[in-house]
Amino acid sequence: MALVRDLFLWLILSFHVVGGAVLFRRYFPRESPWFGFLLPSLALPMLLNFIEHFLALPSLLWLLPITLTGLLFVVFRGGYSWEGLRVPTAVFLLAFAFTFGVRCLNPDISPTSDGLTDLSVVLNYCHGEKIPPTDNWLPTMDYRWYYSFQHYAASVVKRLLNVDGGTAVNASHALLSALTAFAAAAVAFRLSGGKAWVSVVMVFLVEAAFTGSSAYIYLTMKDPGDWLANNLSGGYVRHDGNPLWHLLGYDTGHFPADDSGVPIRRELQVSGFWSWRDEYHANSSGHFFTLFSAFVTIELLRRERSNIPWICAILIPPLVVITTLWLVLIDGILCIGAVALALTIGRRPVDGRLVAYGIGLGLIALWPTFSDLTTAPQGASLTWNPPEWRTPFWEFVIQFWPIIVLWLTLCFCWRRLPVGARWIHAIIPLFLLGIEFFNLENDRYNTYEKMWGAVYGAGLACFFPLAIAYGKTIGRLLTVIILGCALVSLSGRLHNLWRWAPWNYGTFNLQGDGYLLADPRKARMLQVLSQLRDATVLAGHCEFNFYESPAVVVYSGNRCYIAWYFSEEHFGHAGESGVRTQLNNDFYAGKCLDPLGFLTANAIDAVVIWPGDKIPDDLVAKLKTQLAPTYQYEDCRLDGTDNAGVFLRRPLLEIKR
Repeated sequence: MALVRDLFLWLILSFHVVGGAVLFRRYFPRESPWFGFLLPSLALPMLLNFIEHFLALPSLLWLLPITLTGLLFVVFRGGYSWEGLRVPTAVFLLAFAFTFGVRCLNPDISPTSDGLTDLSVVLNYCHGEKIPPTDNWLPTMDYRWYYSFQHYAASVVKRLLNVDGGTAVNASHALLSALTAFAAAAVAFRLSGGKAWVSVVMVFLVEAAFTGSSAYIYLTMKDPGDWLANNLSGGYVRHDGNPLWHLLGYDTGHFPADDSGVPIRRELQVSGFWSWRDEYHANSSGHFFTLFSAFVTIELLRRERSNIPWICAILIPPLVVITTLWLVLIDGILCIGAVALALTIGRRPVDGRLVAYGIGLGLIALWPTFSDLTTAPQGASLTWNPPEWRTPFWEFVIQFWPIIVLWLTLCFCWRRLPVGARWIHAIIPLFLLGIEFFNLENDRYNTYEKMWGAVYGAGLACFFPLAIAYGKTIGRLLTVIILGCALVSLSGRLHNLWRWAPWNYGTFNLQGDGYLLADPRKARMLQVLSQLRDATVLAGHCEFNFYESPAVVVYSGNRCYIAWYFSEEHFGHAGESGVRTQLNNDFYAGKCLDPLGFLTANAIDAVVIWPGDKIPDDLVAKLKTQLAPTYQYEDCRLDGTDNAGVFLRRPLLEIKR
């Protein structure tokens, strides 16, 4: 049954994307049909995001019959609208089938990384409030942050299709990953001279998520995890005899090395890697926008005149600001630089008035979110990297050799390359050099995983098809070598996906809560909390990050009084989150002098007794006495050794029932 539901979800999302492309093609027949798969997917959440700054839209299910009926009419109506759409449609469906299948086999949204935070952020927009919404993990505080648009788009999927939050996140995750591979394929199609097979190969290269070292790691290490395949330093930490080990840099500065001399962790998380991760983080949309920027650059600098690339080139930078600020300089330079270059060499849009209207409407739609960011409690700042953060030369070469070799090959035919390709060829080395000297936050060594991966993806999408088209013999040789490395990388990732898939409890459960349902105590707690909706819950002992108890609150559709306090500090609420963390933990330590007064004063409707917190029997008995009769205790311990249960506020239960 779950498989049938997943298939239906894939079909309905695919139909919307393909239908949007047909609609785009009907009204903009002169533009590249590849834009039709990308722009409607961005335009709908942009429009709804603008509306919800003034009018809350708790449900969008009423919109689904309209979109289905309208797109059915467009798709099956005769005419020229299908012209040029067959190849991009096939590429999109192939990419989306693959990424959706990955999510079906690994749907858990676990607390071992940022996945649970991302789910909580998506649910921020699903409580029937105007934007900015209330923070789901710090109720009464607003959520204003530069990671927002991607999560808002997932909330549109949730409300449009009337699915649960986990399913919306997994489906949106797969769709974003597919569109990322699709954007790379669009670049490859144009630069290869319209070769469909090159576009299909590019989808394979992106989803293989191969780095310069991943094939070597998969071939030389025993069962390396997906993370180690991207982390050259960490991948060799237990392999002192590896011949590459002495080439890696050791940390002697801000991040002290441990006794084994572990170097700085620099993860080259390339674009396709986000298909395999169990989190819907905004870094993934940064990779999408970088590949989209590359496509816009190529289209903008073609001899054939058009309008859409000019509009996109101006709107992409502000979209990146509200989605994933880390990539704004890279994507901004790509797009704005392309506009400046186009004007310099005499390229102009077909209809300047249409371009002006498009840019104006886009900026109006984005302005309310920009206004939110100007009042956000915290943002990112440009900082210089200390010398010890910079990448050792040989480590860089090992990771980036595919891009380096392709770039060098194209130097010999540079004058024959299209203008847009020459612009990207010239700017990629400057990006890589700049990343070594600055980033957008203090104490964030993972600049490399965000910026490196995006630049790697843009370089691969542009240089690989150019090497095929212009590189002659050496280009063909490189094609074989790169495809071989990608095949090894993809095989390793598929092996990991297969052996780690939650076959016993969660496969094809796109809700992502299978790891909770697999434990009868946690499943019972989830069932109890699901009696409430939009209630504030005390979620157990509060810790810095990556602990499980908030999951039952998130999946039940409720809010946490305080959850991972690192996330709330990062969102700019350090003072409030610190106070709540102390109050929360005092409650669970039995140090709260008036537990009932604390709960009622903060409108807390439920209290979780989490088995992992190992709350002693005497404290649970004491709380039962102190909270009665206002709160009723639902015992979920079952056959477990540790206390597990939920205190529920009685008046609220009576209202809900």
